[in-house]
Amino acid sequence: MPRQTFPTTLSTLHGTTAQFERDTGRLVHRPPGAADALSLVLDRTGARLLTDSNPPLSVLPASAAGPCTLVPLDHPARLSLVEQKFGPLCLFHDGAALRAMPDGTIMLTDEPLDRRAFFLAITAQAMRCAGALSSDRWVDLATGVIHAPAAAAPGHPDRLAFAGRIFSIAGTQSPFVADPSPRAPLHRVHVVLPDGAMLHAARFRPLIYFAIYGGDPYYQCLRLALQSIADHGAFDGMLCIAADRPRSAVRRLIPRVFEGRWLHRETTADAGLFARYDVDAWGLEGYSPILYMDADVIINAPLTPLLTRLAGSRRLHVGTSNHFFPHLAGRAHGDYEAEFADWFGGFLFGHDPRLANVPFAMGNSGTIGFATVACSRPAFDAVRALRRSVRTDMLEIYGDQPLFNYVLHALDCGDFTTLDPFIELAWHAGECSTARRGLMHFHAGVGNVAVKLESMRAYSTSLRGVDS
Repeated sequence: MPRQTFPTTLSTLHGTTAQFERDTGRLVHRPPGAADALSLVLDRTGARLLTDSNPPLSVLPASAAGPCTLVPLDHPARLSLVEQKFGPLCLFHDGAALRAMPDGTIMLTDEPLDRRAFFLAITAQAMRCAGALSSDRWVDLATGVIHAPAAAAPGHPDRLAFAGRIFSIAGTQSPFVADPSPRAPLHRVHVVLPDGAMLHAARFRPLIYFAIYGGDPYYQCLRLALQSIADHGAFDGMLCIAADRPRSAVRRLIPRVFEGRWLHRETTADAGLFARYDVDAWGLEGYSPILYMDADVIINAPLTPLLTRLAGSRRLHVGTSNHFFPHLAGRAHGDYEAEFADWFGGFLFGHDPRLANVPFAMGNSGTIGFATVACSRPAFDAVRALRRSVRTDMLEIYGDQPLFNYVLHALDCGDFTTLDPFIELAWHAGECSTARRGLMHFHAGVGNVAVKLESMRAYSTSLRGVDS
């Protein structure tokens, strides 16, 4: 066949990529995606592994002792391939195999080969996608079906079993497309199926977080909220509790089922209601999707249907109070009565001519869902910045919600429809319906913790009575 050159990355089944080290002339291990592309030259007699350096380099004869060193091409060493096509590449020289060693060298060996001795010609994007798909569960964004982590297909180290199908990860025509993201880890993968259709998948490693401060009644509300997740939420993800009390105090509130599945983050009473917007500083980038809940929420049904709708989204999802004020919902700010409007940012909308005639929803900041921390960052940063310019007396009356609702509209990043079917709002237990949507939110207003706690206890007792 005519001589062909393929710029490629050689990735070992250690999960590393092979990199030419210019100073020492060795092939060494590097993290996935960190190595420069090598040139794989195929001709009638076999293959030569070259680099883009000047002069080009190839491998020493098999008689050389020690690590396999690269030398100028005027001392060529021919490499043969198990298959002269893209697939598993086992590199040989004169019958001796080149093996990737854990210490960073490529050694010549006469020992029988195992899977670690194989190389795959694989793109950096395919390696990134395959690694991500193998590390967590993934949800099909079209169907909501949650798939188990991918695994190597038995007997085929160059193929990946995922979503009931087998995919080749080797070669230049990888079926995996990574969703462009400025920051790792990867949370969305698109897979080209054999019939030409696409499978769009999002990482499913869910987390629910709370941000709480204040006296014992607030923490008693949190205890009831957490127990309801354990009893009714069918939730197998992670919890994160940001609190103004130490981990030892919070631990006493955590149901046994979440032992080993909860994180503690420090906050302060000064952060107050705005602590929920500090999630970017808590090291939660690996989780998706993420749901924030106030401590005055009781879970009454499995949460997976809600969480799968958050996965892969680029918007911030909030429940609304629209059904409390149906004659106001969806109308422009100028049509709102002042006593209601300020709870949802009326005093801010009124000073922003861009939004004067824009219909807006009455977003409730007690439930916030988003796919990743990165999705929340622009809006949460804006809320924290806006807090510094709003009068203290307004914050004491209305809390964070007006600022948050205004930012969602000003940045056009809010979704006000996805969560509503899963949330019921109630002032007290006597208002609760028998329906179980998922979340029962007791929203008696800022600071009315005694009313909320009494209602949560009564509603929790009623749920236990129905389930018994």
